[in-house]
Amino acid sequence: MVHVVPWVDGASGFILISGLVLGIICRRRTDDGGVASAEGRLARRTALLYVSHVAVTALSVVVSRATTATNPAPPGNTDAGAAQVAAWLLTLQINPGSLDILSIYVVLLALAMAWVPLFRRGWWPAVAVLSASLYVVALTTDWGRLPDRPDGWAYFNTAAWQAVFCSAFIVGWYWSRWRDWLRGTTGLAIAVGGGFLTAGGGIVLHHAGAGDWLFDKPNCGLGRIVLAWAAFVVLYQLMRLLIARVPAMVMPVAVVGSRSLACFIALCVIGTLLPLAIGYDRTSLTAEIAGVVVAAAMYPVARTRGMASGVLSRRRVRPSAA
Repeated sequence: MVHVVPWVDGASGFILISGLVLGIICRRRTDDGGVASAEGRLARRTALLYVSHVAVTALSVVVSRATTATNPAPPGNTDAGAAQVAAWLLTLQINPGSLDILSIYVVLLALAMAWVPLFRRGWWPAVAVLSASLYVVALTTDWGRLPDRPDGWAYFNTAAWQAVFCSAFIVGWYWSRWRDWLRGTTGLAIAVGGGFLTAGGGIVLHHAGAGDWLFDKPNCGLGRIVLAWAAFVVLYQLMRLLIARVPAMVMPVAVVGSRSLACFIALCVIGTLLPLAIGYDRTSLTAEIAGVVVAAAMYPVARTRGMASGVLSRRRVRPSAA
């Protein structure tokens, strides 16, 4: 896939926005109900995501074992017994193809649980230093990868990608301080100027055969982090403009965004099962059409999840019969 802006992609956006939103939510819940309340809600969300990851990955293992001849990168084609495969599943050592970002998110949510009490005490600089130190260790030693397959092969370095998540969590936690700057012309000018300079420098270095590590995707190079933030500021201001001018146009995006976890899990399940019907060639016309249809289907998925959540909320607050 070719991206419009070099080194800016869905993985960067997903991790950054997830950290930002989680920081905002955790700060609000901590202020309203205390650390224990916020930690309890975060623990339930982490557990839900973990169970979802295990279930989706188990489904992919079953599918891959049933389609050995046609699946080019199955996570479950191994001579290991059921007990060993189950152990890999439970320890996040098997990931469906192109869905390894899900296991990273499980780890990041667990990290956030450790951060919340520190943020509550105002110790965010300590968290930032620890995150930066872990990032340096990840870049210099290549430590911190979760295996994608039983043979130990791994792509994303979780210890490096947590730096994006942590920076976004800090901004989210102090959103009341940052939002005006991010919405202003100064923030936009810095984002556009910094983004162009970083991308331009990256292109020059790339053609010179040097500096590729600064934009490396598996290890989340520093240039990629800068560009992720630059893209976020630009898109954030663009979305605010569109919401003010043409709210009906962006309403579906807002609905899907409000139920992003449900939509992402639905995408994981569809991405696992759909190749059984259309094959594994992502460049075919059928695959392209299916991709558009699946993306459009996330709107009704989000609406359904929202209605279900509303029903559950009303049941919780309904007074008991006398």
